[in-house]
Amino acid sequence: MKALIAEDDLISRMMLTKLLTRWGYEVTAVDNGQDAWEYLQHVDSPSIVLLDWMMPVLDGLEVCRRLRDLESKSSSYVILLTSRDAKGDIIQGLEAGADDYLPKPYDSDELQARLKVGKRIIDLQDRLIRLSNTDALTGLGNRRRFFEAGKSEMYRSLRYKIPLCLILIDMDNFKRVNDTYGHDIGDDVLRLFADMITARLRESDIACRNGGDEYAIWLPHTNLENAVKVADALREHVEQTDFNLNLQAEGGPDWRVTLSLGVAELSEEDLTVDDFFKRVDSYLYKAKNGGRNQVYSA
Repeated sequence: MKALIAEDDLISRMMLTKLLTRWGYEVTAVDNGQDAWEYLQHVDSPSIVLLDWMMPVLDGLEVCRRLRDLESKSSSYVILLTSRDAKGDIIQGLEAGADDYLPKPYDSDELQARLKVGKRIIDLQDRLIRLSNTDALTGLGNRRRFFEAGKSEMYRSLRYKIPLCLILIDMDNFKRVNDTYGHDIGDDVLRLFADMITARLRESDIACRNGGDEYAIWLPHTNLENAVKVADALREHVEQTDFNLNLQAEGGPDWRVTLSLGVAELSEEDLTVDDFFKRVDSYLYKAKNGGRNQVYSA
């Protein structure tokens, strides 16, 4: 498990780093609150966070407040370390967003025990988050995951000037699959298509099922030209795939599925996830109205 140590005192920072490394944590150590805040905004940021209260640039309380304002941030457990141990200080630290409070000088055994508590809580929270953000049929992200990931990725893209693209996908005339072969076969087609998406994407890409036969893919660090290539490669692969699913053994025909896709790159005019979604959705409908089985971008 990853851990972040933010401590401006060199001796204390080195001791904490040595202890946590010995206990099996993958440690990143910084000497000020601003650097800690930068690390905590990353998608794969540390889950365990040890913050000194008094630090240059940003203090531990301000880092806590900012972290808790990140709605899409994955689970994190924050322990505030400080020599301030008055009841009012403890209350102030917890109200700022810290999960635990350990006065200095701390006992290493007590620190390890508190870290174990934090790890159990994080593991439980992560399981609950995965369940609430996962589409039960396909295993992809659900609509809630789509919007939460969109907020995070759009924030990073605009802040760090990183390209971000969105692909929206609709399976052409999917209703005929359910009408002809039943919903069980239709569900098999949806699962197979989800597996195709997963197999063709990078680990950093985020694929979601927004409902029915509608899918979405967030492509971080990807410009429009490359996103269109990804979309068209997926469209071509699906077009060439036999979705018969052993129906021939039951007398069913060999048939194909096609896709209509809309693609766009994030611009400064896209103020919210909903704004960006609506723009790409309009491109998707242009692909469908233009004859289907095609990619439309602008």
